[in-house]
Amino acid sequence: MSKNIPDLARAVLAAADAQDTDRLVAVCHDDVVFRFGSTEPVHGRTGIEAASRAYNQFVARVHHDVLDLWEPEQGVAVIVVEVDYLTQDGRELRLPCCNILRFRDDLVIDYRIYMDAGPVFNAS
Repeated sequence: MSKNIPDLARAVLAAADAQDTDRLVAVCHDDVVFRFGSTEPVHGRTGIEAASRAYNQFVARVHHDVLDLWEPEQGVAVIVVEVDYLTQDGRELRLPCCNILRFRDDLVIDYRIYMDAGPVFNAS
């Protein structure tokens, strides 16, 4: 690892907050595995690109408020966040979440999002 893991992790969250799919894909390894909640994992940059574009159809705005971020082992970031959402249908939500990111060559190789995202995708 040549870069600071917490800085790399914050760059991933910044790309997500900007809803910038190209920027998100750019911080991921070609062989990335991505899993959001209980969904099936997606593989590779094309998989994460498709997942990001689909997600952005539901979300008008997102912001990750980092509560805790640590590196329990080399190349791994654990990030506890509260995520603020504005959905496309105008609902405002704040949901707890934990992300685990594994890096190889300063790029995300494994991206896990642990949260109940049901409230984002299910209209009330």
